[in-house]
Amino acid sequence: MKKKRVRILLVGIFLMTVAVAFVYLTTRSAAPTGVVQVISGEKTAEVCLSDLDLRSVQGTISNAKGDITAVDALGIPLEKLLADIGITEYTTVSIISDDAYHADLSAAELHGEREVYLVAEGEQARLIVFGDANSKRNVSHVVRIDVV
Repeated sequence: MKKKRVRILLVGIFLMTVAVAFVYLTTRSAAPTGVVQVISGEKTAEVCLSDLDLRSVQGTISNAKGDITAVDALGIPLEKLLADIGITEYTTVSIISDDAYHADLSAAELHGEREVYLVAEGEQARLIVFGDANSKRNVSHVVRIDVV
């Protein structure tokens, strides 16, 4: 009788795991490779990384443990990217990855408090925020930018 309960419990846990995995995988943001969707109010733009005027971006970022990582990539300041597509007034920008991880930045941070770049990593975009003590806002596989 005890073995039967254990089996039922294990089957239940397995089925719950499958259900959670299904929900997770079906809610991920899909975007064409090399494209970032920018949403500002009613306006939506798709930005292709290969069409951007990328420049050399170099510096270092650190994580919570204090580990330093060098960055040497091609990118564009996020503020310039937004201005190039006609977005100049905002209070907050949310950068969202394909797995729904996101980081929020204030307009003040984009206007000079921080060096904030969207860089190309192969055919994917990555947010780099220089000057943060913790690199949690360095988002890989960026697929969407929400501007408020």
